[in-house]
Amino acid sequence: MSKESEQYQPNELPPQLDEFLRSVDFAWVMEQTSLGTLFVFKAPAREIESIRGTVPVNVTHELYQTEFAPVIRSLIRWFDQPQQPLSFETFTNVRSDSQRQEFSGLANQPDYLCAFYDEAIQQRLAKRVRNTNQERIRMIAERASMLAQEIPEEDYDFDKAKDLIVRQTLL
Repeated sequence: MSKESEQYQPNELPPQLDEFLRSVDFAWVMEQTSLGTLFVFKAPAREIESIRGTVPVNVTHELYQTEFAPVIRSLIRWFDQPQQPLSFETFTNVRSDSQRQEFSGLANQPDYLCAFYDEAIQQRLAKRVRNTNQERIRMIAERASMLAQEIPEEDYDFDKAKDLIVRQTLL
């Protein structure tokens, strides 16, 4: 279950993240903060309002191995409408220092910290979701790093690997 929280309020978004969020209708990115890894979501205001209050939520992390790169796929589903949950996915490239740190940091967080931004990039909601995946996150991060080391630099292509996974999975 998720809980609304006013205990943390993210500061102004970094310019690059702000610009990215303005270019898409829906998004989920992980951002390192002084409080740990923050889940930053972008969605229309009406969608954000639908998950206000206590809403069942499911967070999963999956590791996919391809010939091009390992891909960590994180999926979150907010069951505001059980037959059609509000769902987001994000992907982690362990060869990116920042992405690896953001994902790995989740293994030490008792809660997922979530901030929701609307079409105008105004924060509309903050939630905390209990993190029951700490050990799994640790194992996935370690295994993904080992797999990444096995792929020569000239053959490593995270974007190609991610595209394969997106085509194989359904959001």
